[in-house]
Amino acid sequence: MSKKPKKKQRGTDEDKPSFLERISKETINAVLGVLSSLLTIFLLASAFEKGGMVGTTVYNFLSYLFGIGYYLVPLVFALLAVSFFQSKEKDFALPQTLGSILFFASSLGLTNILAVDRGWFIGGFISSPLI
Repeated sequence: MSKKPKKKQRGTDEDKPSFLERISKETINAVLGVLSSLLTIFLLASAFEKGGMVGTTVYNFLSYLFGIGYYLVPLVFALLAVSFFQSKEKDFALPQTLGSILFFASSLGLTNILAVDRGWFIGGFISSPLI
């Protein structure tokens, strides 16, 4: 007599891909693009006192950190949204994200150098070794 082969049990976790593995990279990039767009609109509304209590708090905190460089934050998120929407490749848009962070940091340092002490806390931290 031979042994019967064991049947695979239904519902084992080994065969099921995780939630993020089931979603295509293009869909993830589109969702990140929409979130970046919404964040851009929220930050711009906060700058013009149209973001409510949360917007005012966010604006005050980020203005303290970045000074006049606060207005670069919505610009960076808008650029990220465009890059997420245009991303045809299947990989996550990591180079665009890192490039945006470097652009933002260098712009804060440059703002602090050109408009003396208007970059506030983060701009001063970035530009202090350069002066």
